[in-house]
Amino acid sequence: MPKTAKHKATGAVAGVVPLAIALVYNALAPGSPAPSPNVLNAAVMCEGDISDAEACHSQYPSGCSAGKPTKVPYDFTLNVMKNEVKWASEQPSQWRTSLAEFQTLENNLPSGLQPKNHGDYVGALKQLGEGSIEGVVGYLYGAKPEGSETSNCALPDTPDHENVDFHIYIGFDPAVAAILRKSRNGTLTTAEHTQIGAHALHSTAVIVEMTPHYRENFHPGWTIDKLNAAVGDQVRVIGQLMVDNEHYLVGQDCAVDPSKTACWRATVWEIHPVIDFRYCAKGNNDGCAQNSAADWTDLAGGH
Repeated sequence: MPKTAKHKATGAVAGVVPLAIALVYNALAPGSPAPSPNVLNAAVMCEGDISDAEACHSQYPSGCSAGKPTKVPYDFTLNVMKNEVKWASEQPSQWRTSLAEFQTLENNLPSGLQPKNHGDYVGALKQLGEGSIEGVVGYLYGAKPEGSETSNCALPDTPDHENVDFHIYIGFDPAVAAILRKSRNGTLTTAEHTQIGAHALHSTAVIVEMTPHYRENFHPGWTIDKLNAAVGDQVRVIGQLMVDNEHYLVGQDCAVDPSKTACWRATVWEIHPVIDFRYCAKGNNDGCAQNSAADWTDLAGGH
């Protein structure tokens, strides 16, 4: 399908973050040229025409902003991490199978962490496991395409969703998963519908994200339609453990204040980007063995 989305803005840059120079080359697509010096700066304004996500990331490893150049528009270190495509090993260092494991990680976040200061806590977060490849086994509670984000050069969503992240909710309750599978054929009772309301689902779910940068290069067969067809299934996800401190806020992260019913995620810890996503191929869509290759089907294989 042709890529038609474009974004155009005039440019300016903010101050240099030395750490970024060490990180930035890992974010490039395979075979991409080295970025120009101005994109090694902390907060970059988009310049010229950016036709699609691949054009974005070949020029801007941290993405770029279409906002006002007088402001620091995004967390540079966080955006670089979101757009990684290469690691020393792609084998999971560990597997997580419960929400409690992520809640423990959340409880150990550095006390000074805020939105837009990820770079101040790189060492502390790395000690907690950030940047490592990990695996998660749970259930697919839902998925949706994201809108415009600086990590993708503020490109808008389009009908093919090729330039935006896929925002995916992974939960751990098999009873809820069974209801979600039932919902695919429209036979829910009123009580069941209430049980799987958006807040009930999302407040107990861990976010994992498929980036357009990684999908284009390695998994072009991953689509929103295929994700939606697998809602309720047991899934096995592998990717980079990361803290999305952009959402470390009351009203977004339910772990910050669970009394706020507008919150929509159990934690700011994510798997981002996802590098492997498989659903349980058994007849009841449940009970697959974590390390059994035969039990799992790659999402691109499709329902």
